[in-house]
Amino acid sequence: MAGLAMPVQTCCTALILALLWRARMMGPLWSALHGYLLLSAIVLGAWCAIDLIRGELSLQAYRRARAHWPQLTAVALRLAVWLLMAVAVDVAMPVEQFRHQGESPTKGWCAAGVLMLIAVLPRRRRWAPGDVLFGVLLVVLGVDLNRALSDRADGALDVMFPFWRPSYVLNGGGGRLLNEHARYSGWAGATDLFPVTFQDQVCSGKGLAAYPCFGAPVLAPVSGRVARVVNDRPDMPLGEVDDEVSTGNSLSIQTSDGRYLLLAYLKHSTILVSEGDLVTAGQEIARCGNSGAARVPHLLLQAQDRPGPLEEGQGGRVFSLRFIKALRRRAEDFREGPFVVRRNDTIYPLDLDEVE
Repeated sequence: MAGLAMPVQTCCTALILALLWRARMMGPLWSALHGYLLLSAIVLGAWCAIDLIRGELSLQAYRRARAHWPQLTAVALRLAVWLLMAVAVDVAMPVEQFRHQGESPTKGWCAAGVLMLIAVLPRRRRWAPGDVLFGVLLVVLGVDLNRALSDRADGALDVMFPFWRPSYVLNGGGGRLLNEHARYSGWAGATDLFPVTFQDQVCSGKGLAAYPCFGAPVLAPVSGRVARVVNDRPDMPLGEVDDEVSTGNSLSIQTSDGRYLLLAYLKHSTILVSEGDLVTAGQEIARCGNSGAARVPHLLLQAQDRPGPLEEGQGGRVFSLRFIKALRRRAEDFREGPFVVRRNDTIYPLDLDEVE
C-alpha cells in the first residue's frame, strides 16, 4: 500500500493538471480552477486522514528546518499554489455567474483554506514528482494572473463607449483567465459588452426581449470610413449559434491610422450605414442583437489590422481597446477614461442624464 501511494498520487495529479491545461487552452479556465479547488479539498482531505493514521505526517521538519528543507519547500509550493488559485477564481469568476446561479468565490476560498491547512503538515517522505508538478502550476498561475491584472495598453486603439446605458464586461483584458476569446489568436483582443439595467442586471427574465441590450442603439466608437457590412444574418434563439457566419451581422470601421474596429453580433437588418460611408464617433449606426456566435445578446468589439474576421491560421494582428469619455467601475473603485477594461468591470456613459 505504501509503495503504491506515491505513484498513484503522481498519476492522479498529472491527470488533473493535464485537464486543467486543456481547460486553459479551451476555457472557461476559472470554472476548471474552481472545480479543482473543491475536488482537491475533498480528495486531499481524505488522503490526509489516511496519512495521519499511517503516521506519514510529522512536525519534525519545523523543528529541524535545515535538515528538512525539501519537505518545507514542498509546503511552501503548495501554499502558494492554493493561494494563487483562490485569487484567480476570485478575480475571474463572472459576477453574473454567482448572482444568478448561486455560485460564489467564497466556496473557492474555503476550499483553498482547507488545502492550505493540509499543506502545512509536512510528509515524512518527499514526493519529488509532485513538487515538480506544483512548481509548474505555480509558474502558469503566476503568468496568467499577471496578464489578467495588467492594465497595460501599449498600442491600444482609443474608442468611445458605444451605448447610452451602462454595460457589463463579460470577456475583456489580456490572457486566458479573464478573456475566453484569448484562446483563439484571431479573437485575442475581443471585448464582450452587455448593456444592463441600472440595477446592473444583464437579464430580467427569459427570451431575447428580457435582455436590456437586445435592440439597444449602438453608437460608433470611432470616426472613420465603413469598410465592411453584413446585415442579413438572423438573430438566433438563446443558446444557439449561426454555424455559417460566426460574427453574425457586423460592420468594420477603418480609422485614420489604418486600423479597423469590428462590431459584431448586431441585430438583423438594423445597420444604418453602408460600405464607404463616413461615420462620426457617437453617431447611431446599428442595434445590438443576438446574431452569429453570440448565444445571448451582446456586442463584441475588436480592433484589428483588417476589416473582416481573423480566421485561425491566416495571420492578422489584434490591438487592445482603451475607452475614453466614459466611467469605469471596478469593484468599488470608479475611474474616468481613458482606461482599459476586464471581466466584471461596468462601464457608464459620462452624460447619464441622457441615458434612455
